[in-house]
Amino acid sequence: MKKVLAVGIGRVGFRTMLFLRELIRDLHVYAVDADPARLEQAKMLEGVEVYRYEPGLLGKLGKEVDLAVTALPSTVAFRGILELATRCVNIVDVSFFAEDPYTLEK
Repeated sequence: MKKVLAVGIGRVGFRTMLFLRELIRDLHVYAVDADPARLEQAKMLEGVEVYRYEPGLLGKLGKEVDLAVTALPSTVAFRGILELATRCVNIVDVSFFAEDPYTLEK
């Protein structure tokens, strides 16, 4: 079974999560967001575990997944990606942030 971490499940993140579930039959998704309403919506989907964001959670869940997909607001995107990158998680990101992403390359 493939496991994906979906971080930020607003409009873009939620649609991305749905698309991945359509493409990969045996997919388990860990959905993380700070908004309880978004988590309630995701909870209704089969094969989705929801988590309210708290510091350290991304690193913990990152150890469990094959891929992380992030769709975060620019104010928090870099910090979230940094937390995942320090765990050597493969990341696909659609966020915008002012920081230089190449500082995370190593």
